[in-house]
Amino acid sequence: MRIRLEPEDDYLHPVEAASNFNESRYYNWFDPDAGMGGWVRMGNRPNEGYAEMTVCLYLPDGRIGFIYKRPHIEGHTAHDAGGLAFEALSARARALARTSARARSPARPAVSCRADSPSPKRTAER
Repeated sequence: MRIRLEPEDDYLHPVEAASNFNESRYYNWFDPDAGMGGWVRMGNRPNEGYAEMTVCLYLPDGRIGFIYKRPHIEGHTAHDAGGLAFEALSARARALARTSARARSPARPAVSCRADSPSPKRTAER
């Protein structure tokens, strides 16, 4: 069996009947000059009425910025929900990801993680 990606695969597909139909986009990057990278994902679940939106940034000082939302959507016309949007500018060549979402850091987080640590560590509750 051979799988072949076609240029039209970079665009939205018709919604299928499955109740958990999901169409996702995912991008990751790293900029060595800035010392930071990250990844973003948007998954439309039109038959369930929501999208899954995730943004994860690995910051130069070792902190991690993370946002996850499940915003309500109507239909399946774009990857655009919760402050994150993707647009295929041309098949197999260029895509644009933009966000208006804002990450917030609590003054005393219950869980903190640095990019160079193997796992999150629970901090003392105050």
